[in-house]
Parts: sequence; C-alpha cells; structure tokens
Amino acid sequence: MDVTHREFFEGLTQNNSIEKVNLLGGNEVIGTEVFHEILKSYQSNSNNLVDLFIRNTRLLQYGGNHVLALTLKSCSNLTFISLKENDIGDEQLLALIDALRGNQSLESLDLEGNRIGDAGCETISTLLLTSPHSNLKVLGLKNNYIGNDGATSIANSLANNYRLRRIYVRHNPMNINVVEDAYSTLLCNTSSINQTYSSNHTLERLVGLSPSNNLDNHLHYLLEMNRDTNKSYVAIRKILKYHPKIDMEPFFGWDAEGEWTLKGLPYVLAWFEKAREADQGYDDDTDSEDREVPHSNVEKRKLLAIYEFAKAMPLQFVASFSIKAGDKKRKRDR
Repeated sequence: MDVTHREFFEGLTQNNSIEKVNLLGGNEVIGTEVFHEILKSYQSNSNNLVDLFIRNTRLLQYGGNHVLALTLKSCSNLTFISLKENDIGDEQLLALIDALRGNQSLESLDLEGNRIGDAGCETISTLLLTSPHSNLKVLGLKNNYIGNDGATSIANSLANNYRLRRIYVRHNPMNINVVEDAYSTLLCNTSSINQTYSSNHTLERLVGLSPSNNLDNHLHYLLEMNRDTNKSYVAIRKILKYHPKIDMEPFFGWDAEGEWTLKGLPYVLAWFEKAREADQGYDDDTDSEDREVPHSNVEKRKLLAIYEFAKAMPLQFVASFSIKAGDKKRKRDR
C-alpha cells in the first residue's frame, strides 16, 4: 500500500465504526507517508476514535509531528493513547501535549521508550497542573531520560490533582532517594495538619522507584493508604499517624473574635468521631512499624482534647456542664 490508494483513505474519512487504530513500525511495505495519511483521515471525522496505539515508527519524520498533533487535537474522545518507541524528544512532546489540553476523555497516556527528559516532564507538568478537567489516570514514562528535576516537577504538579492514579517511571536516570522524598511529601506533607489534609490522596502506584515487595518503605505505605476509595478517611488516617498531638488552642477562640469559648468543642468532638470510624475501618494486617496507625488512641486523644478545653477555660467548662445538668433535671421534674 502507498499514498496513491486514495479510496482507502477516503473510506477511513467516511467510516463511523472504527474505534481503535494501531500503527506498528518495522514494516517495509507500509511507509511513513501512509501512516501520515491514516492520521489525517481522522482529523475531520474523529468522534468515534477512542484508542490510538502507535509504536516503533518513524512517524515524526517529514512533518509527522505536526500531523500527529492535529490528529490528537481533533480526536477529543480519545481515552487511551500509546506512543511507545517513536523517538519523541522534549521538543516534539511540547506540540503533542499542547494538542491534548482540551481533552477531557483521556485516561491513559503511555510515552514509554522515547527521548523524554526533564524539559519534557515540565511540559507534562503543565498539563497536569493547568487542566482542571483532565481525567488522566495513568501516565507511562518508562525507558526515557528523566532525571531528578523532571520527576520532581511532575510530583509538584500533582498537589491539586485528584485524577492521576498510576505513574510508571522504571528505567530512568534518576536518584531514587531524591525522587522518593518528593513523592512522600506530595502524599503526606507533615509540616502542618492543614498541609497533611491537603496532600495528594489519589496517587496509588509509582512503579519503578523501589522494589514492589519493599513493604516497609515509607512511600509504598502512603501509596497503599491512598488506595482506599474514601479519600476523607485517608486524610484522617494520615493526620492520626503523623500528628500524634493535635494542638487545640487554635479552636479556643474560634468564631468568637478572639475571646476563648467552647464553640469549637462540638466540632472537635465530631471530627474525632469521624476519625474513630475511619480508624476502625482501616485493615492493617502487617507488623511493620511504619504501618501502625494508632487504632486504640483515637478515644484517648478525644478525651485529651476535652481536657485541654477544660484546662484552658475551667469556669466556662463547669458553667456549660452545670447548664446541661440543670436542663436534664428540669426534664426529669416534668
């Protein structure tokens, strides 16, 4: 087949049933120009195409990067894109990522075996960071040229991303310890309770940094915590684990123009009740020290919170207790 077979390409343009296209290199019969024409066929009629697989081709030669970018931009219903081993470098990647910015259907993007480096990761980071409607769940970056800066830039872009669940980074020239620290901070920033609560509770797998059987690894522990579908519970468990003492003083003057009152206490108690539910529902069947979520301490910490309120405002606490006791007595007298 060659580019003179216009009936074939016109047929693709008019076809409304094809959902998947696979273009594989290594075939001397089918030239690069044919691949270009196939992709062009989906630039005008692309609503049904959901799966695009292109591997080991010389597609980017002779203007192919422009052709591919236009096709990606036109095919807004694509959910799976694999561009393995196509000699894609940082410069070529820029146009391809720009073409995907408006895609709200894409769930998996595989860029394995290309020439993507740190600059390319910066480009990918802008997609993850500036596309609030992105539905990307899986990102494949195996066998590229990604170093510490590139891997860290992707980690930083996921601070407010609630979709991406898996990243594959095996066989890249990065320092495992540096990158693990960046992703550990992403998943659980322990600098404050608010930062822990706002950490990423979505990313579940980061394949390629540490052996998958290293169950005591801190990062793997956090990734396993994130696999719970109830992300509110995940956040609570991280707070319980990494903030053994929660300072109650900020709640003393809550909603009271600086005057200490007990108005914050019911909300504190409600949070501990939810924490108890989250804690009891956590299945931790290992003996690893890093996995020990303090199941038995929730009630104890709840009582400690009450004690801190009572210690800070004893008169108000006693008065409040007396009013409640009086109300109960009056109900009994009735």
